[in-house]
Amino acid sequence: MRFIEDLLIEEDGQSLSDIQRHIIEELLNGKTYKEIADSYGYDEKHIGDVSRNKIFKVLSKQLGLEEKELNKSNFRWTIEKAVNSQLFFTLHKNINYCVKSPQPDTTKPIENKEKSPSETSYHDLSLAPKINRNFCDRISELEILTQRILIEKRPLISVSGLSGIGKTTLVRHFVELNLEKFEVIIWQNLKIFNCLDTIITDIFTKINTDFILNDHDKLTLFLKLLQRKKCLIIFDNVQELFSEGELAGQYQTKHKKYQEFFSIITNEIEHQSSLILISQERCSEMYYSDEKLDLLELQGLNNRAILNNLGSEDEESWLKVVQLYERNLFYFKDIAVLIQDVYHGCVGEFLQEENIVITAKIKESLTTIIKRLSPIEKQIIQSLINLKKDCSRNELKLSLDLSADDLIKGLQSLQKRYLLTKIEESEILFNLSPVFKKYIKDTGI
Repeated sequence: MRFIEDLLIEEDGQSLSDIQRHIIEELLNGKTYKEIADSYGYDEKHIGDVSRNKIFKVLSKQLGLEEKELNKSNFRWTIEKAVNSQLFFTLHKNINYCVKSPQPDTTKPIENKEKSPSETSYHDLSLAPKINRNFCDRISELEILTQRILIEKRPLISVSGLSGIGKTTLVRHFVELNLEKFEVIIWQNLKIFNCLDTIITDIFTKINTDFILNDHDKLTLFLKLLQRKKCLIIFDNVQELFSEGELAGQYQTKHKKYQEFFSIITNEIEHQSSLILISQERCSEMYYSDEKLDLLELQGLNNRAILNNLGSEDEESWLKVVQLYERNLFYFKDIAVLIQDVYHGCVGEFLQEENIVITAKIKESLTTIIKRLSPIEKQIIQSLINLKKDCSRNELKLSLDLSADDLIKGLQSLQKRYLLTKIEESEILFNLSPVFKKYIKDTGI
């Protein structure tokens, strides 16, 4: 708050009004204009005008952003990024704002030598997605990543969830906020390339080290790099390492070395680095109850966060669409385009269809998931479709020609893929997620 206030005062020399201060505080807490207006007795339009014409406009100028680049959706993220930017504070030396600097590790002996050029930082984000400036509300998840990686220094954290839920976007923003916290940052997209030996060779080729690389001990040398330097390694699309047609999280034979690698860095060696695994399905390395491991499972976004950039007056109807498509931003964006193209933006007419529409993009995404399913999972899915209701495990057992063991494994695997909803009543009931169920009804399995 002090940082923002100093920037605004630097522009025109005037202190913040009470309403400006309230707006800033509430925007940092993720509140909408309507919620702010209701809290302080103002008109929603007035809150929006003050935000855009005073706060966003001035801060954009002070932060060197394009006009309208700063908005209520990315407000907190943009401010946090500015706070972490050493370049910004170099340009604005008159702003009296202190950022805590990392303290030296007093448990290690201090070496009396300067770092050579070969030991300078190396960041390779060539395979990372572009930053999405309209970053939706994932503030709590960003805080979890920061706590686990920077403070608790956990060696491995997994970010998992259904396709399109926002996993990669979340991690990309975390990286952008913390570029200066790591000597080495490397983003690998396993959908593009997934041979671990070749990835390691490429890393050592690009980073100037005194390691002599040979084919016999590449993994050992990579582990030494993680010990010597503070590294952040991101493996995106980890599900590409797993076998199709089997239960979730089963490694392909050619990718078993990844399983060994993940196990070693979490259980067998001490080092100062962190790995982030981004995946559409879980594997055993992601959720054993070891204090060193962590699993961050993303659920659907906050309803109103998805609508922040929509600019629609019919908010209640759009909220129904958000709920209908499980608060999945990928689903919602595609449906919003459909509503604009076919219904001329009239969301009320779309809702009169009283049905979930599966677009070509959504179908393509779910078809990819279907290809990965095991025969056991397909039988369970078909049974849930046929029974047309939330079902207990016993009801499923009676309707299927599966052993109790296979049924349990199949249910667990579907949950690892985020395709199953679990309802806890007097007994646990299972069903398919609504969008996935509609897809299966339309296309079959």
